Amino acid sequence: MVSHSCTEHTRLSRIEKILDGNGQPGLVKDVIEIVQKVENMEKNIESLAHSYSALAQSQIEFDVTEKLKVKMQEKKYQMIKIISIIFGIVIPLTALIFNLKL
Repeated sequence: MVSHSCTEHTRLSRIEKILDGNGQPGLVKDVIEIVQKVENMEKNIESLAHSYSALAQSQIEFDVTEKLKVKMQEKKYQMIKIISIIFGIVIPLTALIFNLKL
């Protein structure tokens, strides 16, 4: 019985050394550090999610702006095309009318 109690005591001492660290960082300190790092990671992930959301919103706004620019450019070219057609018709007709009057 004495050896059994002594074995348990030795075993408990080893476990205490592992947990407390026996002069070095032990499992207790490691677990505390791991918990702190996980909490920091959660905060970082939250921050990244917020930043990603803002970036996605910004990208959507940029895409919409670019599409509007393209549409405006297309309308501009359409107007130039229409004006060119009108001038292409009006100028020769004007010249024809002046020639007929002469």
